[in-house]
Amino acid sequence: MKVQSILLISSKNIRQDEQDKQDKISVPQKHLSKPPAGNILHHEITERIIGCTYRVYNKMGFGFLESVYEKCLLIELQKSGLQAVSQEPITVYYDYGMAGSYLCRGL
Repeated sequence: MKVQSILLISSKNIRQDEQDKQDKISVPQKHLSKPPAGNILHHEITERIIGCTYRVYNKMGFGFLESVYEKCLLIELQKSGLQAVSQEPITVYYDYGMAGSYLCRGL
């Protein structure tokens, strides 16, 4: 019982120290709010994509290969109603000549 009370007191002190540090940091009010939707191109789609990435991270956590997150994000984007493809072949041209054909890693 004594150990629990000591842990509670120390965690309370840590939280108070963190709060004191935050009180000393002044952030201009304009940086604390979201920018108006008019300033972001394609605001609705951007919000949906960001939401999908957070859902994947919250469900999967960290430590997997990039290909795992790629597949999970593809599923999440499609569930949200967005059309998304993975590893789409593209042809790259440079200076009027074909530089090569590649798989586009972007979604």
